Amino acid sequence: MHTYRPAGIIAGFYCQPPNLGMPELVHIGEFIFPDDWFVSPHTHPCWEYHLQVNGRTTWQTCRGRVTLEPGGFLAVPPHHEHAFAERVTSFSHLLFVAFDLRATLGRHGQLGGGWHDAEHVVVGRGEGLLQPFRSLVEEARLWRDHRSLALRMKLDLLVVEAMRIFSDRRPESVVSLHPAVEEVRTLLELRPDKPWRLNELANRVGFTPRHLCQLFRKQLGSSPHQYLLHRRVARAKEILRVENQTITEVAYRTGFSSSQHFARVFRRIEGCSASAWLTKARE
Repeated sequence: MHTYRPAGIIAGFYCQPPNLGMPELVHIGEFIFPDDWFVSPHTHPCWEYHLQVNGRTTWQTCRGRVTLEPGGFLAVPPHHEHAFAERVTSFSHLLFVAFDLRATLGRHGQLGGGWHDAEHVVVGRGEGLLQPFRSLVEEARLWRDHRSLALRMKLDLLVVEAMRIFSDRRPESVVSLHPAVEEVRTLLELRPDKPWRLNELANRVGFTPRHLCQLFRKQLGSSPHQYLLHRRVARAKEILRVENQTITEVAYRTGFSSSQHFARVFRRIEGCSASAWLTKARE
């Protein structure tokens, strides 16, 4: 297994694992690009998934120029050339994995059929892929017991979630959330750094602020504001883990008005300071 940080990126890693007990995994990684970064034209003998976490990238593929905003998903089939269509102009965070999809389909025959059988690039909204993708990348970054098994299971889950994005079947809730609550929750999870106001959220779903707050609390156990603070802290932990930024920089990037406000909220949610959490996370 060869894991390293390519020269020039702000943070992240690239792992080319020929020896992880799962030959279908070709490479995996997480890149945070600086300004002016460029990815040259290249191909892979397998599928490659890309998920834009933050920032913006524009790709040149066989279907033309494709722009990925936060939550954007790009899946490139085997032997299809792809590259950046233009240089990165601002901070950009990307997750990616290249793998032999046939191995997953062989383990789960019910996944047969669908867009992965076609020889074309797939583009879509991939917010639902964020957690499984992060979990897979985190597993590759660490060395823990049963690593190969965990990687295989998490890769399979990522494929399942990718299939669901383009399914014609609407999801049926087992535990139903009101559509307004679901919409507001999605907004807060996708852009926790944005200075959301209760009035703005309520207007989006056609509710009064009081009604939205009551319904949100009833169904999710917290107010929209408290839910947003938890998402900001979760995002801050991700940035602290992979980037060399100060607490103040992370506070402003995640939507807090000051480092003091960030410190108070972080300690209340995590039970320790951000610096103490980071020291423990790096042990």
